[in-house]
Amino acid sequence: MNALLRTAPAGAWVGDATIFTGTFSTCPAREIVRASWDTITEIIAPRAGPTVTADKARAPYVLPCALKVAPLVGKTLERAIEAGQPTTGKQRSAGHVTEATWMLIDLDGVEPALFKHAGQTLKRAGVAWAAWTSHSIGTKPGLRGRFAIPLDRALCAVDYARVWSGANALIFGGKADPSAAKLCQQQGAWAVHPQRATLARRWVHSGGIASADALMQAAPNAPAMANPSPSPNTARALTGASFVDVAQLAAAVRLFDADAYADWDRVGSLLAAIAMGKPEHLRAQVLQVAKDFSASADPEAQASNDAPQYSLEARFTSWRPSVTSDIAAATLFGEARDRGVRVVRKALEKGDWEGTGAAWKYVAAYHKKAWAQVNNEGQEE
Repeated sequence: MNALLRTAPAGAWVGDATIFTGTFSTCPAREIVRASWDTITEIIAPRAGPTVTADKARAPYVLPCALKVAPLVGKTLERAIEAGQPTTGKQRSAGHVTEATWMLIDLDGVEPALFKHAGQTLKRAGVAWAAWTSHSIGTKPGLRGRFAIPLDRALCAVDYARVWSGANALIFGGKADPSAAKLCQQQGAWAVHPQRATLARRWVHSGGIASADALMQAAPNAPAMANPSPSPNTARALTGASFVDVAQLAAAVRLFDADAYADWDRVGSLLAAIAMGKPEHLRAQVLQVAKDFSASADPEAQASNDAPQYSLEARFTSWRPSVTSDIAAATLFGEARDRGVRVVRKALEKGDWEGTGAAWKYVAAYHKKAWAQVNNEGQEE
């Protein structure tokens, strides 16, 4: 376990956090940038005590990163347009997160012994951590709470998910809520219902910083993740005569609207078909692309995602697609290309490229002939 510890103390660490004032809030209420570990822990689990509120939807929530200014999406975009406000800004979505230097683990109804064991494991490794009970403590059997752990390097969303998975396997017995592996998935800061205030607890342990690489190596299928940030030319995971270009899949689905059910269903179906027949580690990577796409939707659009009929996992394991993997990939990439080209044409016509980054970057990187053609059309005009 000592491999988990970096030599630097947590006192030399800095990190970012974004605070939201409720479950359905997509715009940040407060941003903390380059703060110390003590500052971060005091904000998310203050020594003065938890936020006391009867309404869980009004409890504070947190992302372990800052947000960047980018085109708004989903219902947030619709509301901005209706109010005559800018259509770019900071929003809780997969397209707005930056890098994280700490992570959040959500334990939902686990045995108290597991919670205690996780804290002891980190203590023995010399790693700093903070933990607190959630607003839902006492509503169901088991202990409900969060762990926060500082990391020794900044992680993009893909690396964050892998490091999180390693921590879940190595420290938390695989019992953590998998939704927390998404960097854009907010988690509850310390809060409690007034009727359960006596159950609220907070634990803080001083120590060093956890090694992101050590945790990544502990993740399931870690050898398949040796190149966590592949370029478009190296992202192809060969499987016999075919491959899965995970990087292109992730870029292509950004051209679809996760808030629109037709697009959500289309992307989920095509990705499930693409994953069909592939080795388990490739299926897991394609499923993660589908989950990240689904998580980019506004909370309102995700409200029924837990229902069996909307389960992406079920679609990937039990659904039998009517097209082959290669045809599904060609279809997804072709539809993304056509969507991207339409956006680029409109940008050329209006001379306004704001909010078109996902479109033109995808077409330029993966459909060079279409990119050259549409640019030639723009020059001729």
